[in-house]
Order: sequence, then C-alpha cells, then structure tokens
Amino acid sequence: MFFGRKSFAEIESEAHAELDDAYAEMWTHIKTVSRPNYPSAPDRKRPAYMLLAKFTREPRGVKIGLEESSVSSNDPGIVIQACNLKYPVDRGDRFQRCATGDFYEVTNSNHDTVSGIIVDLVQLGLQE
Repeated sequence: MFFGRKSFAEIESEAHAELDDAYAEMWTHIKTVSRPNYPSAPDRKRPAYMLLAKFTREPRGVKIGLEESSVSSNDPGIVIQACNLKYPVDRGDRFQRCATGDFYEVTNSNHDTVSGIIVDLVQLGLQE
C-alpha cells in the first residue's frame, strides 16, 4: 500500500482473482523439453501440476492467397494469473483442459499488464 491506497499491481491481482472465481477452470501445465529433430517430451525434472486459468478464443483475420479474401479463425488461448504458475510458460509446453481432456500446445506467451500471462495455444486433441 502506498499512502493508504492500493497499488495498481494489487488492484490488478484482485481483479484477476475475482475473474478466476467466476470464470476459471482447472488446467494441467505440462513442462516439456525439446531436442533438435525430435518431438517435445514431458520434462521429468519438473512434474505436471494443476492450476486455474480462463479459457479464451480470440478471433483473427487470415489472408488467403494473393487476393483480398479472408476468413475468420478462433484461436484458443488461456489467461493465467502469474502467481498460479510454478514454472515459466515456454513455447512447446502443453496444457490439458481438465473438464474435457483436450490437450493444447503453447505457441506464444505474453504478459497481460501486471499480474497475468496470456498464452496462445494450438489444439492437439485427445491423448491417452
């Protein structure tokens, strides 16, 4: 607190917590290791763990060919409160949506203002 007022980071963290209470669901974060010319594999040194995250589908325009025609695509993503992460999110990491069992792979991650992480995903499908 600064002069009896909350800082922007504290307010942002409280806002994320309230949104988590209303909209978040359980996900499993699976850290991976990758080697050249091999698919990524789960990292045995950093075990998978469960966390709360908010699922999103961001619409974006995609240009097709040389013409001006385009289609709309809904890219999956999640928003995670930074304090819920045990490990940093890296490209190639996997997330499993516990409610459906769907697997996703991280394509990109960025900070959302102060206390959140926006993670762009690509769906891998069900795995057993």
